[in-house]
Amino acid sequence: MTQQLPDSEFRFADGNRSFDAHYAEVAVSIPPSHEPGQIEWPTNRPDPLDDFAVVKFDPSDSAAQFYQAIAEAPGDTVYLFIHGYNNTTSEALYRYAQIATDFDLPQARAMFSWPSAGTGGAYIYDRDSVLFARDGLAAMLTQIARRTGKDINLLAHSMGAMLSMEAMRQLAIAGDQDVLQRIDVVTFLSPDIDPDVFRMQANAIGTLPQPFVILTSRSDKALRISSLLAGGRAKVGSIESAEDVADLGVTFIDFTNVSDGQHMDHMVALTSPEAIRILRGMVAVGLTTSLGDS
Repeated sequence: MTQQLPDSEFRFADGNRSFDAHYAEVAVSIPPSHEPGQIEWPTNRPDPLDDFAVVKFDPSDSAAQFYQAIAEAPGDTVYLFIHGYNNTTSEALYRYAQIATDFDLPQARAMFSWPSAGTGGAYIYDRDSVLFARDGLAAMLTQIARRTGKDINLLAHSMGAMLSMEAMRQLAIAGDQDVLQRIDVVTFLSPDIDPDVFRMQANAIGTLPQPFVILTSRSDKALRISSLLAGGRAKVGSIESAEDVADLGVTFIDFTNVSDGQHMDHMVALTSPEAIRILRGMVAVGLTTSLGDS
């Protein structure tokens, strides 16, 4: 699943854990030949006419500057993306650029990158990294809510959904209801969460943000492997688990019959042109998810 940018491209830090937050403003150009669901990866030096390419990378350690930029961006909503297991920051950035393009996400956009090892053999490391990163995500949600005054539309993939639930749980336990009330919409893509754990998290959070949408697929091979590692326990991202959490105010959308032929069908709702058309059509008729307005 994981791909690296070539040496001629910039690189973020790898999956080593840091106790300090780092910030950057990044612009990614999308080639005119872009196909929905695809990342046109550069093979050598990126050519903006054919490849995704970073055209601006402005790193900073200034939280004030970062949140001021979000506050000054157009609109009343921040679209916040949290990547999943086995993702480098660079890959997550390009994936978010693809999502933003294919779903016409407006500004402001932000991404929280947690220290995934970026390799398929580091599942346990990544699960521990989720616990390591939950304070950081809770802090980011708090800063967005209190410094920018914008609502938050949260899109999280795979283990990123587990991280999102943990962060919201922490905010609830801390009594930060003003922050939770700023989370307007949540969309989880193939969430890698045990249904019992999800229920306990949801109980701690209280009323979940609405709408709260979960995109699932029985064909998700990555979640199947995750379930095997967990002793055969199904995950929330498998539609078989829908009944276990249906009373929590969650809407399930099943993409079992759609495949993209890649990524083990673990992000098919964002990479299959057919799925993208379906979701854009649903948004167009008012069935809002955190994928923006069409």
